Amino acid sequence: LLLAAAALLPFLDQAYTVDDPYSLWMAEQILREPLRPGAVEVTWFEESERLTALVVPLGAYLLVPAAWLGAPEWASHLTWLLLLGVAVVATVSLGLRLGLGAPGARGAGLMVAAAPAVLAMASTSMPDVPALALAAAGMDRVYAFRARGRARDGLLAMAALGGAALCRSHAVLLVPVALLALWPAARTPPRAALGRLWPALGAGPLLALALLVLRDPESAGVGEMAARFVVWDERNALSWLGHLALSMPFTLPWLAARFPRLPWWTAAPGALFAAWQLARVGQLAAAAFMVPVVAATVVAGVDALRVALRARDRDGLVLCAWLLLPLPVVAYMHLAPKYLVPCAPAVALLVARALEAAGSRRARAVRLATAASGTALALLIVAADARAAGLGRRAAAELIAPRARGGQRVWFAGHWGFHWYAERAGAFPLSARTRPGPGDAVVGAPHLPGAHFAARLPRKRLVGLLRDAAPGGRVMGAGAGFYSNAWGYLPWAWSRDEGARFELWEVY
Repeated sequence: LLLAAAALLPFLDQAYTVDDPYSLWMAEQILREPLRPGAVEVTWFEESERLTALVVPLGAYLLVPAAWLGAPEWASHLTWLLLLGVAVVATVSLGLRLGLGAPGARGAGLMVAAAPAVLAMASTSMPDVPALALAAAGMDRVYAFRARGRARDGLLAMAALGGAALCRSHAVLLVPVALLALWPAARTPPRAALGRLWPALGAGPLLALALLVLRDPESAGVGEMAARFVVWDERNALSWLGHLALSMPFTLPWLAARFPRLPWWTAAPGALFAAWQLARVGQLAAAAFMVPVVAATVVAGVDALRVALRARDRDGLVLCAWLLLPLPVVAYMHLAPKYLVPCAPAVALLVARALEAAGSRRARAVRLATAASGTALALLIVAADARAAGLGRRAAAELIAPRARGGQRVWFAGHWGFHWYAERAGAFPLSARTRPGPGDAVVGAPHLPGAHFAARLPRKRLVGLLRDAAPGGRVMGAGAGFYSNAWGYLPWAWSRDEGARFELWEVY
């Protein structure tokens, strides 16, 4: 808890970034209409439309207090820091229930807090950390119910499992994971079996009821959104395996804990798979480092499953199954480290159990190295993201706000966190249907999605510029794609190229 606070409190005022506006718009809408969180018109793609049916709203409800205060950055980020604390405590509690000693359980909590993807996403307002907190709390209550059979634990487990899926939809796979944890012994009478399984079985109908109540009938349907976003990308499977090594504390700690008793022969098919996929997308030379990364993750993953099967360890199988939560995202338009965040407790507990079997000296060394390296990488990611997002906030304050206050009509082209600040400064989003007139101002951000609308304007002159040309860390570009693997496989990279640019144009 102290580690997370020390890492994130200096960034409480970090500007909103990437998809943060989605949750913030919904939180503000909830203040107006509590049961219609998606009834918001947004120009995020080609034209204005309702928030999509695939945006699940519980994360926005958790931001309602921040929205009531006017959506200051510190309020949103403090909320997420508190939720990260819930995830850490629930992971430690679950570790104790799984039989870990106090050092092992503490180590698992430390690995959750120091996981680069977790710590970095806790500096945003996207719903991944709430999904993590509810996933950890839900599985802890599942094991509490398995041990004591109390209805209170079962109800809390059911609510938390459904709530995790209301934050990130792929977390619905926690339901079969919970069923595996609760599955009764052979020859259990049907009534007794149902009495053991109801916390997991009830989460599905609870989730469906919540979605039915909260879905805005005027938003795009699930089928329409699936047709837009469900696109097979060969890079996603690679990214999933790569993120377990680069953004989550699984591959290297597991190899260190289990060395030398590892199935090294599985490295060959892992390396061949990575090379084949990279060759298919023409990235074999540019991203050759992914071949050993994927091979190492395959070795660790196969070994984790093998250990559980050989010992007939159901809890080990539960944790391995928990790692499969991002499986549906492989068919999505991209696969970023954030989609692995709800798996962080499983990663930490698998490694903690392996370290406990490896001996105290090795366990201490691996835990210390994992926490130190993970925190260092997370801080690099957060600092680079804060720098890029902060320039968007400055662009809204310096390029847009003075002109909007002076009565000039200002348009903007570029989304992510900049979209939030640009609208608050008084600008209007460009879309396929908008046509700025003579005398209007346009602020374009060539490095952001949506910038092509400014590039299309035929009669304009450049009158202002705000850019970050200094060398530094990057999370989106230079081979790094922390928020989307469309930009690269690394969570962070150093670059001497221009980081961000905001251009002010006048239309004539």
